[in-house]
Amino acid sequence: VDILHTYTREALGMSIGIQQPIGDIDIYPNGGDVQPGCSLSEMLTSATGGSFMDVIKCEHERAVLLFVDSLMSNEYMSLAYQCTDPERFKKGICLSCRKNRCNNIGYNTKKMRKR
Repeated sequence: VDILHTYTREALGMSIGIQQPIGDIDIYPNGGDVQPGCSLSEMLTSATGGSFMDVIKCEHERAVLLFVDSLMSNEYMSLAYQCTDPERFKKGICLSCRKNRCNNIGYNTKKMRKR
């Protein structure tokens, strides 16, 4: 079972998403934090306006969209990179597939040995 954790941010001592790994493969797109196009400011400036619930819905729907994208696009696969923290990722330190440190997202995810 592969799990896409797209919203694990904690607020007021609660998290709507699941932070801990629970699957055979656990992938945290954007570190399991704000997904592109889903921030409150982006939602409020969209044509329809938005609310806090729209942001949460957007974050969680991203998992479905990533999976559907993996079914529709065989030519360009989305990759997840193993990284110890978001700052290292932002610096580009983790963007390597050597030593099985990356995996496809969605339908083509490969089961990997637990580290």
